[in-house]
Amino acid sequence: MMAAMKFLISLFLLSSLAWAYEAPQATFLDQKLQTSQNLSLEERLVLFSSYFLDAPYVGGPFGEGEEGKYDQDPLYRFDVFDCTTLVETSMALAYASDFSDFESTINEIRYIDGQVSFVTRKHITSLDWIPNNQEFLEDVTWLVGEDSSDNVKVATAVIKKKAWYQKMGLDRLQLLPLDNETEEEFLERKEKLLPELRAEGSFFEDEVAEVPYLTISSVLKNPALLDNIPQAAVINIVRPNWNLTPYIGTNLNISHQGLAIWKEGKLYFRNASASKTYMKVVDIELIDYLRSYQNSSTVKGINILRLK
Repeated sequence: MMAAMKFLISLFLLSSLAWAYEAPQATFLDQKLQTSQNLSLEERLVLFSSYFLDAPYVGGPFGEGEEGKYDQDPLYRFDVFDCTTLVETSMALAYASDFSDFESTINEIRYIDGQVSFVTRKHITSLDWIPNNQEFLEDVTWLVGEDSSDNVKVATAVIKKKAWYQKMGLDRLQLLPLDNETEEEFLERKEKLLPELRAEGSFFEDEVAEVPYLTISSVLKNPALLDNIPQAAVINIVRPNWNLTPYIGTNLNISHQGLAIWKEGKLYFRNASASKTYMKVVDIELIDYLRSYQNSSTVKGINILRLK
Protein backbone atom coordinates (compact mmCIF):
# COMPACT_ATOMS: atom_id res chain seq x y z
CA MET A 1 0.00 0.00 0.00
CA MET A 2 2.77 2.44 0.94
CA ALA A 3 4.66 1.72 -2.30
CA ALA A 4 1.51 2.30 -4.33
CA MET A 5 0.88 5.59 -2.52
CA LYS A 6 4.46 6.77 -3.20
CA PHE A 7 4.02 5.90 -6.89
CA LEU A 8 0.78 7.90 -7.10
CA ILE A 9 2.48 10.85 -5.44
CA SER A 10 5.36 10.61 -7.91
CA LEU A 11 2.88 10.63 -10.81
CA PHE A 12 1.31 13.79 -9.44
CA LEU A 13 4.68 15.50 -9.05
CA LEU A 14 5.79 14.51 -12.54
CA SER A 15 2.57 15.73 -14.10
CA SER A 16 2.93 19.03 -12.24
CA LEU A 17 6.16 19.73 -14.12
CA ALA A 18 4.07 20.78 -17.10
CA TRP A 19 3.68 24.02 -15.09
CA ALA A 20 7.11 25.03 -16.31
CA TYR A 21 5.89 25.34 -19.89
CA GLU A 22 2.81 27.45 -19.13
CA ALA A 23 4.05 29.25 -16.03
CA PRO A 24 2.42 32.54 -15.08
CA GLN A 25 5.97 33.73 -14.40
CA ALA A 26 6.70 33.42 -18.12
CA THR A 27 4.40 36.36 -18.92
CA PHE A 28 5.77 38.36 -16.01
CA LEU A 29 9.38 37.68 -17.03
CA ASP A 30 8.68 38.45 -20.68
CA GLN A 31 7.41 41.89 -19.65
CA LYS A 32 10.44 42.44 -17.42
CA LEU A 33 12.82 41.33 -20.17
CA GLN A 34 11.45 43.91 -22.54
CA THR A 35 11.37 46.75 -20.01
CA SER A 36 14.86 46.11 -18.63
CA GLN A 37 16.81 46.53 -21.85
CA ASN A 38 18.12 49.90 -20.63
CA LEU A 39 19.87 48.20 -17.68
CA SER A 40 23.41 46.85 -17.83
CA LEU A 41 23.99 43.13 -18.16
CA GLU A 42 25.06 42.95 -14.52
CA GLU A 43 22.01 44.91 -13.35
CA ARG A 44 19.74 42.58 -15.28
CA LEU A 45 21.27 39.48 -13.70
CA VAL A 46 20.93 40.97 -10.21
CA LEU A 47 17.32 41.90 -10.95
CA PHE A 48 16.20 38.58 -12.42
CA SER A 49 17.99 36.42 -9.87
CA SER A 50 16.31 38.43 -7.09
CA TYR A 51 12.91 37.15 -8.24
CA PHE A 52 14.00 33.66 -7.22
CA LEU A 53 15.00 34.43 -3.63
CA ASP A 54 13.33 31.97 -1.24
CA ALA A 55 12.51 29.53 -4.06
CA PRO A 56 12.92 25.98 -2.66
CA TYR A 57 16.04 23.94 -3.34
CA VAL A 58 15.45 20.75 -5.38
CA GLY A 59 18.33 18.73 -6.79
CA GLY A 60 18.36 18.30 -10.57
CA PRO A 61 15.02 19.96 -11.40
CA PHE A 62 15.82 20.56 -15.09
CA GLY A 63 16.11 17.97 -17.84
CA GLU A 64 15.65 17.64 -21.59
CA GLY A 65 11.88 18.09 -21.62
CA GLU A 66 9.15 15.66 -22.57
CA GLU A 67 11.09 14.52 -25.65
CA GLY A 68 14.22 13.68 -23.66
CA LYS A 69 15.39 10.08 -23.68
CA TYR A 70 16.84 9.83 -20.18
CA ASP A 71 15.71 12.95 -18.31
CA GLN A 72 12.24 14.28 -19.09
CA ASP A 73 12.22 16.99 -16.45
CA PRO A 74 11.45 20.43 -17.96
CA LEU A 75 14.06 22.34 -19.93
CA TYR A 76 13.46 25.20 -17.50
CA ARG A 77 11.19 26.17 -14.63
CA PHE A 78 10.99 29.00 -12.13
CA ASP A 79 9.58 27.50 -8.95
CA VAL A 80 12.54 25.39 -7.73
CA PHE A 81 16.30 25.35 -8.35
CA ASP A 82 19.58 23.68 -7.55
CA CYS A 83 22.80 25.67 -7.51
CA THR A 84 23.62 25.35 -11.21
CA THR A 85 20.10 25.83 -12.57
CA LEU A 86 19.75 29.05 -10.57
CA VAL A 87 22.93 30.39 -12.19
CA GLU A 88 21.93 29.19 -15.67
CA THR A 89 18.41 30.60 -15.48
CA SER A 90 19.58 33.97 -14.14
CA MET A 91 22.29 34.22 -16.81
CA ALA A 92 19.90 33.32 -19.63
CA LEU A 93 17.39 35.95 -18.51
CA ALA A 94 20.14 38.57 -18.20
CA TYR A 95 21.37 37.91 -21.74
CA ALA A 96 17.92 37.58 -23.34
CA SER A 97 15.93 40.30 -25.09
CA ASP A 98 12.59 38.47 -24.87
CA PHE A 99 11.24 35.16 -23.64
CA SER A 100 11.91 33.31 -26.89
CA ASP A 101 15.49 34.51 -26.70
CA PHE A 102 15.66 33.24 -23.10
CA GLU A 103 14.56 29.76 -24.22
CA SER A 104 17.33 29.51 -26.80
CA THR A 105 19.94 31.14 -24.57
CA ILE A 106 19.43 28.77 -21.65
CA ASN A 107 19.97 25.87 -24.04
CA GLU A 108 23.21 27.49 -25.23
CA ILE A 109 24.37 27.79 -21.62
CA ARG A 110 23.34 24.26 -20.56
CA TYR A 111 24.24 22.24 -23.68
CA ILE A 112 27.25 22.00 -25.96
CA ASP A 113 26.44 23.93 -29.16
CA GLY A 114 22.89 24.32 -27.81
CA GLN A 115 22.09 20.73 -28.82
CA VAL A 116 19.65 19.40 -26.23
CA SER A 117 20.43 15.88 -24.99
CA PHE A 118 21.64 14.24 -21.80
CA VAL A 119 25.03 13.50 -23.38
CA THR A 120 25.62 17.07 -24.59
CA ARG A 121 24.57 18.65 -21.28
CA LYS A 122 27.46 20.45 -19.56
CA HIS A 123 27.39 18.18 -16.51
CA ILE A 124 30.87 18.56 -15.03
CA THR A 125 31.51 22.18 -14.02
CA SER A 126 35.30 22.34 -14.41
CA LEU A 127 35.40 20.12 -17.52
CA ASP A 128 32.18 20.90 -19.41
CA TRP A 129 30.46 23.99 -18.05
CA ILE A 130 33.26 26.52 -17.68
CA PRO A 131 35.28 25.73 -20.85
CA ASN A 132 32.14 25.61 -22.99
CA ASN A 133 30.65 28.86 -21.68
CA GLN A 134 33.46 31.22 -22.65
CA GLU A 135 31.01 33.02 -24.94
CA PHE A 136 29.26 34.21 -21.79
CA LEU A 137 31.90 34.18 -19.05
CA GLU A 138 35.53 35.19 -18.50
CA ASP A 139 37.68 33.79 -15.70
CA VAL A 140 38.98 36.65 -13.53
CA THR A 141 40.23 34.64 -10.56
CA TRP A 142 43.84 35.70 -11.03
CA LEU A 143 42.76 39.32 -11.45
CA VAL A 144 40.77 39.18 -8.21
CA GLY A 145 43.76 37.57 -6.52
CA GLU A 146 45.98 40.41 -7.77
CA ASP A 147 48.05 37.98 -9.86
CA SER A 148 49.68 36.58 -6.74
CA SER A 149 50.53 32.90 -6.46
CA ASP A 150 50.19 33.38 -2.71
CA ASN A 151 46.51 34.15 -3.20
CA VAL A 152 45.61 31.97 -6.18
CA LYS A 153 46.20 28.25 -6.61
CA VAL A 154 45.15 25.80 -9.32
CA ALA A 155 42.93 22.78 -8.66
CA THR A 156 43.53 19.73 -10.84
CA ALA A 157 41.45 16.59 -11.18
CA VAL A 158 41.27 13.73 -13.66
CA ILE A 159 37.65 13.57 -14.75
CA LYS A 160 36.62 10.00 -15.53
CA LYS A 161 33.40 10.50 -17.42
CA LYS A 162 33.14 6.91 -18.62
CA ALA A 163 33.30 5.68 -15.02
CA TRP A 164 30.83 8.41 -14.01
CA TYR A 165 28.29 7.04 -16.48
CA GLN A 166 28.91 3.49 -15.26
CA LYS A 167 28.06 4.54 -11.70
CA MET A 168 24.66 5.90 -12.68
CA GLY A 169 21.63 4.26 -11.13
CA LEU A 170 17.91 4.26 -11.80
CA ASP A 171 17.56 7.61 -10.04
CA ARG A 172 19.35 9.29 -12.98
CA LEU A 173 16.42 8.34 -15.21
CA GLN A 174 13.73 10.97 -14.82
CA LEU A 175 10.90 9.68 -16.97
CA LEU A 176 7.29 10.69 -17.36
CA PRO A 177 4.88 7.78 -16.77
CA LEU A 178 2.95 6.48 -19.75
CA ASP A 179 -0.84 6.38 -19.81
CA ASN A 180 -2.19 3.46 -17.77
CA GLU A 181 1.34 2.34 -16.87
CA THR A 182 1.60 0.40 -13.61
CA GLU A 183 4.34 0.96 -11.05
CA GLU A 184 5.91 -2.36 -12.05
CA GLU A 185 5.85 -1.47 -15.76
CA PHE A 186 7.34 1.97 -15.02
CA LEU A 187 10.21 0.41 -13.07
CA GLU A 188 10.78 -2.24 -15.74
CA ARG A 189 11.02 0.45 -18.42
CA LYS A 190 13.67 2.29 -16.41
CA GLU A 191 15.64 -0.92 -15.81
CA LYS A 192 15.73 -1.62 -19.54
CA LEU A 193 16.88 1.94 -20.32
CA LEU A 194 19.65 2.14 -17.72
CA PRO A 195 22.20 0.03 -19.70
CA GLU A 196 21.70 2.38 -22.66
CA LEU A 197 22.42 5.39 -20.49
CA ARG A 198 25.57 3.81 -19.08
CA ALA A 199 26.71 2.91 -22.59
CA GLU A 200 26.54 6.59 -23.61
CA GLY A 201 29.70 7.11 -21.58
CA SER A 202 31.76 4.50 -23.40
CA PHE A 203 33.09 7.06 -25.89
CA PHE A 204 34.58 9.40 -23.28
CA GLU A 205 38.28 9.39 -22.41
CA ASP A 206 39.65 10.49 -19.05
CA GLU A 207 40.51 14.20 -19.11
CA VAL A 208 42.41 16.54 -16.84
CA ALA A 209 40.43 19.57 -15.66
CA GLU A 210 42.13 22.58 -14.09
CA VAL A 211 40.54 25.57 -12.41
CA PRO A 212 42.20 28.51 -10.62
CA TYR A 213 40.88 29.47 -7.20
CA LEU A 214 41.30 32.29 -4.73
CA THR A 215 42.16 30.57 -1.47
CA ILE A 216 40.00 30.97 1.62
CA SER A 217 43.09 31.54 3.72
CA SER A 218 44.16 34.51 1.59
CA VAL A 219 40.68 36.05 1.80
CA LEU A 220 40.56 35.72 5.57
CA LYS A 221 44.01 37.32 5.84
CA ASN A 222 43.07 40.09 3.43
CA PRO A 223 39.27 40.51 3.06
CA ALA A 224 39.87 43.51 0.76
CA LEU A 225 40.56 40.99 -2.02
CA LEU A 226 36.80 40.46 -2.24
CA ASP A 227 36.44 44.09 -3.32
CA ASN A 228 37.93 43.00 -6.65
CA ILE A 229 35.00 40.66 -7.40
CA PRO A 230 32.72 42.26 -10.00
CA GLN A 231 28.98 42.57 -9.60
CA ALA A 232 27.00 39.54 -10.85
CA ALA A 233 30.07 37.32 -11.22
CA VAL A 234 29.61 33.55 -11.06
CA ILE A 235 31.24 32.10 -7.96
CA ASN A 236 32.32 28.44 -8.00
CA ILE A 237 33.17 26.70 -4.74
CA VAL A 238 36.40 24.76 -5.31
CA ARG A 239 37.35 21.44 -3.71
CA PRO A 240 40.64 20.48 -5.41
CA ASN A 241 40.63 16.89 -6.64
CA TRP A 242 37.61 16.14 -4.47
CA ASN A 243 37.62 12.40 -3.81
CA LEU A 244 34.22 11.22 -5.05
CA THR A 245 35.39 8.25 -7.09
CA PRO A 246 33.94 5.63 -4.70
CA TYR A 247 30.53 7.30 -5.01
CA ILE A 248 30.19 8.68 -8.55
CA GLY A 249 33.15 7.15 -10.38
CA THR A 250 35.33 10.28 -10.63
CA ASN A 251 36.93 13.05 -8.63
CA LEU A 252 35.77 16.64 -9.13
CA ASN A 253 37.08 20.17 -8.58
CA ILE A 254 33.85 22.13 -7.99
CA SER A 255 30.98 21.34 -5.65
CA HIS A 256 28.72 24.41 -5.72
CA GLN A 257 27.86 27.57 -7.68
CA GLY A 258 26.22 30.90 -7.04
CA LEU A 259 26.30 34.60 -7.86
CA ALA A 260 28.23 37.56 -6.45
CA ILE A 261 25.75 40.27 -5.46
CA TRP A 262 26.87 43.65 -4.16
CA LYS A 263 24.27 45.39 -1.95
CA GLU A 264 24.88 48.51 0.13
CA GLY A 265 28.62 47.97 0.12
CA LYS A 266 28.45 44.31 1.14
CA LEU A 267 29.17 41.29 -1.04
CA TYR A 268 26.63 38.48 -0.90
CA PHE A 269 26.70 34.94 -2.25
CA ARG A 270 23.30 34.34 -3.87
CA ASN A 271 22.89 30.59 -4.14
CA ALA A 272 20.38 27.76 -4.12
CA SER A 273 21.52 26.23 -0.85
CA ALA A 274 21.16 22.53 -0.08
CA SER A 275 22.08 23.21 3.55
CA LYS A 276 19.46 21.99 6.01
CA THR A 277 19.54 25.49 7.47
CA TYR A 278 18.12 26.96 4.26
CA MET A 279 17.04 24.54 1.50
CA LYS A 280 16.18 27.52 -0.70
CA VAL A 281 17.67 30.40 -2.68
CA VAL A 282 19.35 32.77 -0.22
CA ASP A 283 21.80 35.64 0.06
CA ILE A 284 24.68 35.03 2.50
CA GLU A 285 27.56 37.42 3.02
CA LEU A 286 30.40 35.84 1.07
CA ILE A 287 32.99 36.46 3.78
CA ASP A 288 30.79 34.64 6.31
CA TYR A 289 30.23 31.79 3.89
CA LEU A 290 33.96 31.37 3.34
CA ARG A 291 34.74 31.71 7.03
CA SER A 292 32.46 28.73 7.73
CA TYR A 293 34.80 26.59 5.61
CA GLN A 294 38.15 27.83 6.95
CA ASN A 295 38.81 24.48 8.64
CA SER A 296 37.39 22.31 5.87
CA SER A 297 39.56 19.48 4.61
CA THR A 298 38.09 19.76 1.09
CA VAL A 299 36.74 23.28 0.41
CA LYS A 300 39.74 25.48 -0.35
CA GLY A 301 38.57 28.54 -2.26
CA ILE A 302 36.50 30.17 -4.98
CA ASN A 303 36.74 30.47 -8.74
CA ILE A 304 35.38 33.73 -10.18
CA LEU A 305 33.83 34.19 -13.63
CA ARG A 306 32.86 37.63 -14.93
CA LEU A 307 29.98 38.16 -17.35
CA LYS A 308 31.11 39.06 -20.86
